[in-house]
Amino acid sequence: MIQEIELPIRPRCLHRPKAFYQEVAGNVGVEPEDIRHIEILRQSIDGRGRFPIYRVHMRVYTAPDVYRKPFKNVKLPAMLKGKSVLVVGAGPAGLFAAYTLAMSGHKPILLERGRDVHRRKADVGGLCQRAELDTESNYCFGEGGAGCFSDGKLYTRSNKRGDVQHILDVLIHYGADPAIAYEAHPHIGSDVLPQIVERMRNELILSGGEVHFETRVEDFLLEGGRCIGVRDQNGKEYRGAAVVLACGHSAENIYDWFYTRGYAIEGKDWAMGVRLEHPQEVIDMMQYRQRAIDWELPPAEYGFSTQVNGRGVFSFCMCPGGMIIPSMTEPGRFLVNGMSGSRRASAWANAGIVVSVRQADVAAYAAEYGPLAGLKYQQALEEKFAALDPAMAPAQRLVDFLQGRESANLPSTSYPLGVYTAPLHEILPDFIADGLRAGLADFCAKRPVFHTEEAVMVGLESRTSSTVVLPRNPETYEHIQIKNLYPCGEGAGYAGGITSSAIDGVNCANKLLWNLKREIAISMNI
Repeated sequence: MIQEIELPIRPRCLHRPKAFYQEVAGNVGVEPEDIRHIEILRQSIDGRGRFPIYRVHMRVYTAPDVYRKPFKNVKLPAMLKGKSVLVVGAGPAGLFAAYTLAMSGHKPILLERGRDVHRRKADVGGLCQRAELDTESNYCFGEGGAGCFSDGKLYTRSNKRGDVQHILDVLIHYGADPAIAYEAHPHIGSDVLPQIVERMRNELILSGGEVHFETRVEDFLLEGGRCIGVRDQNGKEYRGAAVVLACGHSAENIYDWFYTRGYAIEGKDWAMGVRLEHPQEVIDMMQYRQRAIDWELPPAEYGFSTQVNGRGVFSFCMCPGGMIIPSMTEPGRFLVNGMSGSRRASAWANAGIVVSVRQADVAAYAAEYGPLAGLKYQQALEEKFAALDPAMAPAQRLVDFLQGRESANLPSTSYPLGVYTAPLHEILPDFIADGLRAGLADFCAKRPVFHTEEAVMVGLESRTSSTVVLPRNPETYEHIQIKNLYPCGEGAGYAGGITSSAIDGVNCANKLLWNLKREIAISMNI
């Protein structure tokens, strides 16, 4: 017998199997020992009542041997015998594109400008501890992409774009906690995700694929309007049946290539602002009305979104139990991001609080830079912040920002290279400062505990997504002017975050495979 139910479950009950089975058994009318298996389909925290509870949607199996764990084939074939396909970028879009190609028997040749996750870990450590920036291996560049070392959140609203469950199944297969399959806001953590990425890469290689690190693509090889390969920074050429371009949102050299050679590239809106950090207990009290640790709850999250003068103001990439990190990729520019480990165990919670930036806002740059106007505007603001200090972060208490005054002093923060007091309300562009002030004032009015002397704003959060789109044919996913070139993921303007980027990588690879089959059929007059 199978019953599908949703129950409110107390946190302490959920974390104790015997108590959990007793609670479920009482609700379905059986004895605890009669339950063969409980399959959790969805799990979320509801903090609206006096005490927070979990809402658990589940299937309860009570007949003997009725439950069979479904077999999901996500293992790669032992030997790849199909065509070679180049994949530029080893972030989630590129990695899952390569994985999809390998599942179909084709040989992916993965080219990544940064280093493997082990060496990359040392490089980001050098950046955080000693302000030593490696322009090719940092929080944005390297195996696993920008999300690998900056949190590993998997929450997405992209269910209509593709099979989210497939992405989660693959990650679970390579070592992720199975709970990501049903949690409302699944999260792996920057301490665990690198191991998963490494296992995926090793299996790609064992199956016959190739992975080349420290290989920055500088040129695309074109022949008769088709992309037949790429050339790296050392002049070495790689050729394949097609090229998947999953370069990530900070690959400025790729955007320059399209613009300077006259190939289609379009500017798009994105968002910029600050990182706002609170003590985690403040957010716990706001959401749960008690400390999370006392109730065996995970560190609390928050989110908000509003409109100010028709412009979006919203929280982005919320990191409970996390830290603020330096996210520069070039010297002379400054920006920050947020991350957290799998246990989300730090004393702080931070989130990007950002304001949408429209093409009209960067019109002054458009005359000289065309579709790269947003990118150049972003660069200019990062340079402005770096001129204040290249490593330490400018910061301001939330209460002072809302009052338009510089902070006399600052609370402790998680930012590893230190902070200094600065008038962010004056340094930020007016439309961003005004949007942040109005949006945060509105949120603080609704959640007074959020408005605390301990809350500190840290700038600059500037790379929420790509500032451009590499337009592609909606039917074939090829670039609209270059056959056999498949722009995908966040860097091409089609995703935002790990899961949506991975989905786009899968979709691009499937389109590529379909196009290859069609070409073979045409050549054989089938």
